Amino acid sequence: MDSYCDRRIHRVFPPLRPESGHLLHLDALRVIASAGIVVLHLAGFLDAGRMNDRIVNSARSLSVFVDMFFVVSGFVIAFVYFAKLIDLKSYLSFLRKRLARLGPLHWLTLAIFAAIGLTAHFRHVQMNHAELFTPQCFPSSLLFLNSVGFCPYVSFNAVSWSISAEMVMYVCVPLLFWIMRRHTAGAGLLAAIAWLACTFVPMTPWYTWTAAGGFIRAIPSFVFGAWLFGVRGTLAKLPFASWGFWLGMLAFVGGCSIGVARLALLLTLYATVACGVAADAQKRTSRVVSKLAAGGQLTYSSYMLHPLVTMLFLNILADRVLHAHGWERNSLIVLAFLAVWPVSYLSLIFFERPARRWLGRQAKEAPIPGARLAHGG
Repeated sequence: MDSYCDRRIHRVFPPLRPESGHLLHLDALRVIASAGIVVLHLAGFLDAGRMNDRIVNSARSLSVFVDMFFVVSGFVIAFVYFAKLIDLKSYLSFLRKRLARLGPLHWLTLAIFAAIGLTAHFRHVQMNHAELFTPQCFPSSLLFLNSVGFCPYVSFNAVSWSISAEMVMYVCVPLLFWIMRRHTAGAGLLAAIAWLACTFVPMTPWYTWTAAGGFIRAIPSFVFGAWLFGVRGTLAKLPFASWGFWLGMLAFVGGCSIGVARLALLLTLYATVACGVAADAQKRTSRVVSKLAAGGQLTYSSYMLHPLVTMLFLNILADRVLHAHGWERNSLIVLAFLAVWPVSYLSLIFFERPARRWLGRQAKEAPIPGARLAHGG
């Protein structure tokens, strides 16, 4: 009877498992980074007295985890699609799959934030960061263009600018693969040129760009990740890769705590990803990495949903209902952090996966424009 109940529970609430056994270190890194992004956005609500400024300043350095996501994304896209993306048909199929993966939750959170903004407007509720709900910014968010600069600041689900930057990178993937097929070093050279151009152009630091120029910010890291795929055979010879992976993470956390420059911290993360690629190629996976890798599937959900959880627990419950301070407020911060993960799991199981399957079926049933031309007839 107990085993029957367990099977029923697992059927409704399946346990998380890594999507692939090939990239466990990168999956573990993704879930660590997603937790870091949640901490980054919760730190501003902390009530820690004289320590507040120091903690907030340290937490701001966690923002370069977003750039690390671009590196991992570049590697994974090359790992999965480099050999498959060969013509217009395969390119359109690739774009549909990425849209099915990212679109449903992006549009759902956009709709929720738009509904919140409309409700606040018609009920004359004063909102913190009212610019988030600017109606003129809605079309660019809807069309994944909210990192291109049509709206000068982040809007609605503020973190979604990076999803827009990802989509821009996906559109450019054929060009990147064309370069890599001619010479792998070309991708490394392109990443280096993009890094240097962004770093030494006399503007605001590129690792802070979001709504205006966020897609440019993604270029160095995404291309670097694709280059890591091209040299993964060489990286597989790297000694002590697993140790390097964890030392890189410790160095990053330590650097955040003592105020190391963000560009140096980002380079540390680049090295950590490279060690993760090497460790995965060597198939040296610890139990800790395997456990963490299972949570990698919650990366996108937690990233997109934690602003809503934060708004519920802190902007509404802590600020407007309880007027919480001190330990009471900090307890709500901890609860908000913990709540992100079950909410993300429920989103993955009951919304994202069904929506992905539905969109996948629609794509199979729909004709592919230009497919005949892509095959020469």
